[in-house]
Amino acid sequence: MHRENITLYCVLYDPFYCTVDPEQIWQLIRDIGGGATASVAGAIDFYVPVSVISLVLLMDSKLKVNWRKSYV
Repeated sequence: MHRENITLYCVLYDPFYCTVDPEQIWQLIRDIGGGATASVAGAIDFYVPVSVISLVLLMDSKLKVNWRKSYV
């Protein structure tokens, strides 16, 4: 997959490592087409539109992009 074509990034929030409140991420992405799904062990997959991916990743250094689950 070409990473420059991604329009919806999957960002993994792991409660054991991340210090940001997941509600803050949700408030930022919910009205602009973002989404979220529960994952294993309390982790959350946030689907973040390309327009705010930089803001979300700057919220916490432990947030990671899952390239396999990101959408073109």
